[in-house]
Amino acid sequence: MSTALPRISVLIPVYNGEDMLEKAIQSVLAQTYPAHEIIVVDDGSTDGTPAVMAKYAGRIIAKRIPNSGGPAGPRNEGLKWVTGDAVAFLDHDDIWFKNKLVVQAEALREYPKVGFVCCDFAVRYPHMNYKLVKHFSILRNRNELNFDEPLKKPPLELLLKEHFVGTASNVLVRKETIDRVGLFNPKYKSSQDYDYWLRCAVVTDFFVISDVLLYKKNHPSNISANF
Repeated sequence: MSTALPRISVLIPVYNGEDMLEKAIQSVLAQTYPAHEIIVVDDGSTDGTPAVMAKYAGRIIAKRIPNSGGPAGPRNEGLKWVTGDAVAFLDHDDIWFKNKLVVQAEALREYPKVGFVCCDFAVRYPHMNYKLVKHFSILRNRNELNFDEPLKKPPLELLLKEHFVGTASNVLVRKETIDRVGLFNPKYKSSQDYDYWLRCAVVTDFFVISDVLLYKKNHPSNISANF
């Protein structure tokens, strides 16, 4: 078992996120375990997003691409620049708690065969009148998951029954797993992350952390809210 925590590259795709991007970046900078690098990819924003990114010159790796029409484009661009041992995904409208990276990094250090780590998160779902809930608490098949250790059941089997991961912002993936899986599929708009987790489940073990380590925002411009 390695004694060193993995170097974590944080990848933030953003489109017209001037009102929320700064809080996301600040939540990364406030981590108790510092990120190896923060890569922010602007997917052709037409608002003040570039100005927000410019405020963090020297602290983030800022990239801009023509609008690709979905999160796969900026995520794939960001993966080209990753130099860390693992990649943590963060949507520009979500906020991490301060211990998010260290808890997940420790899971990778303790379990070398695990290439995918996710955690619980707090969220306000529109279909639940925006009541604040823990994502794992409302899963239909929660009793099939085991927490805070590698999953005992095949992750592909569990994911096909229910998308227990729930979002991209709670995911940490080893770079070697990403190298095996490849890029996100741009033909999927609202489910490209779920597709990617399914592909990860074919090649690596999963680890599900029971702690709530982030707050996921739901708002009308969420792709996941506009099926």
